Amino acid sequence: MNGIIQMAGVFTASLVTAVSSLAVRSLHSDATLGTPDGDGLASARRLMDVDVFGNISIPSAKLRSLIPFDDGETVTLNRVLAVLQPQERETVTGQSGISEEARFDVALSLLSNRIEREALTIDPVGFAQLRWEANGNRTFTLILDVAERGDPGLSGLRPAPEEIVPVPDKLNTLWQQYRKVFFDRLLAGRPLKEIMESGHWRTLDPVTRRLEDELSAVVRDHLSEVAAAALRHQDPQVRQMSAYALTWSPDPRIAVRTLLEAIRDPVPFVRNEAARALIPLAALSIDSHAVEVPIEPIVDLLNRPTSTDRNKAAGILTELAADPSKRPTIQRLAAHRLDAMAASRAPLNRDVAIPLLRLLRG
Repeated sequence: MNGIIQMAGVFTASLVTAVSSLAVRSLHSDATLGTPDGDGLASARRLMDVDVFGNISIPSAKLRSLIPFDDGETVTLNRVLAVLQPQERETVTGQSGISEEARFDVALSLLSNRIEREALTIDPVGFAQLRWEANGNRTFTLILDVAERGDPGLSGLRPAPEEIVPVPDKLNTLWQQYRKVFFDRLLAGRPLKEIMESGHWRTLDPVTRRLEDELSAVVRDHLSEVAAAALRHQDPQVRQMSAYALTWSPDPRIAVRTLLEAIRDPVPFVRNEAARALIPLAALSIDSHAVEVPIEPIVDLLNRPTSTDRNKAAGILTELAADPSKRPTIQRLAAHRLDAMAASRAPLNRDVAIPLLRLLRG
């Protein structure tokens, strides 16, 4: 089954490394660098909804009260600055050589970090992550993912690696070029379209298609090194790059075996790319039976408390559900979580869960 999707730009509000890395951290980010300008209106985005997901005993209203914006409110840079602490404001206003859009993302990151810390003071919250999800037309949804202590989704992750695994220099060079094209297209409002082709993601754009051909050659020639780096390199950005590079692996069995481990990485953005790379491999497993993608580890990913884990897991399960014989198992193991996602206010959760539930339930 060949699927086609359009990548949606989203902006996340969690600083993983330095501020300067905001624009290269994820294929799904619209943070940009430039020069500061304006009064905060150029970066304005309208808050459409707030989705609190994963709480069981804690009232959603209590968690929602941590977010200082109203549904429907237009959130500007100045509005965010007004709710930051003085030291946080100085961090934002002291940034030089960056655009208002990037300054806005820094402000959101600082605010998110504080809201997450406040959420963790509420008993029995054991995990909290705030995500700012773009819906298009400069609107967004806020997703506050929480998990209460003892939630099974908080366990079973791999320990953080401590090795430095050699990776071909050319892989990193091509990867950065590839991502730049994605960002340029996202910022221009023309996100790239992708197809699933023989277990690989392939874009329809000739520039990225050429880069994909070159990346495929590098992965083919250095498959064992790329697979090892995806699991064992101490730098999560190297693991992220290597995991997604396996979407061009010439051996789907090695790719699936590695990626099933990588979706248990302790860093969410690594899991995100590993899971994305598994989607076309899941389709391949149904189309040609060249490889097997088991259901159970994907359901484990679905039950993680992070929204990017949930929606990628639902995408993988959608491909597996193309085989009618797999639907009863998927429904038995995943229906409860998918029902919660379908009731979500966030399109990131809802829009992938509803079609899958319809397929499962006929």
